[in-house]
Amino acid sequence: MAAAVAGFAANHALRVVRWHLLLDARIPLRRDALVCLVAFLAITTLPLRLGELVRPALLAREGVPVGRTLAALVAERALDVAALAGLLLWAATGPDLPALRVEGTDVLALARPAAAVALGVLLAGLAAVTVAGDRLAGLPVVGPTAAAMAQAGRDLARRPARALGAAALTAATWLAIGAYVRGGLAVLPSLPQSWEAAAVVWAGVMATINVLPTPGFFGSYEAGAAAALALYGVPTASGGVWALGLHAGYVAFVAALGLPALLWLRHRGETGPAAELP
Repeated sequence: MAAAVAGFAANHALRVVRWHLLLDARIPLRRDALVCLVAFLAITTLPLRLGELVRPALLAREGVPVGRTLAALVAERALDVAALAGLLLWAATGPDLPALRVEGTDVLALARPAAAVALGVLLAGLAAVTVAGDRLAGLPVVGPTAAAMAQAGRDLARRPARALGAAALTAATWLAIGAYVRGGLAVLPSLPQSWEAAAVVWAGVMATINVLPTPGFFGSYEAGAAAALALYGVPTASGGVWALGLHAGYVAFVAALGLPALLWLRHRGETGPAAELP
């Protein structure tokens, strides 16, 4: 359990640092961290990834253009989708396991092309806005945002070391996920005790929550993990209960950090200037 919680913490810390690097808005890391903690809570609890709207809204109060925040979000999602596509490809070709089916659907077979298409759309969209953003600056409503996204995209392209750093942090972030899943598996001796099993379980979770999404990922998360564990001979009920415990533990961890961060940001907004932090 301690290893799982350490994995939660490492995952959060790496995601915050990566976001700070991608945003490059010259605001303090501690302020960016508070915004990220609130956003992680919103992403975890709201359906359809509506929590992604939190960072642009909160950072706009700090003077960060919405376009720059959106460009960082697109780059962040592209990095994660690339990592997801690699994980799904490995799960389908590496371990000698049968198809991973949830409710009769081979979720890995559906998730792989979906991840490839999503990655292509994100990269093409970021490239198009980077090239054409200034030409769209005169348009009403969306013009200033497009121009800010274009500038952020050019800034990232001019600094390849920054892009490589974000890619390295993405790899470390996903390794941290594997670490907390592996730690979770070690809680019960009847579960498979290997890094391969941890990777297969996480691939099953990610494929299922993207192919068969549910609000807050509850239900689809557990179904994907249970189906993956069933490949190792774990009864579906046992796998589902374990997955629910890991999922609930992660949500509790996110809430334990996100709720105080939300209260502090609200307090700061009501009682003092936005630039002040303790």
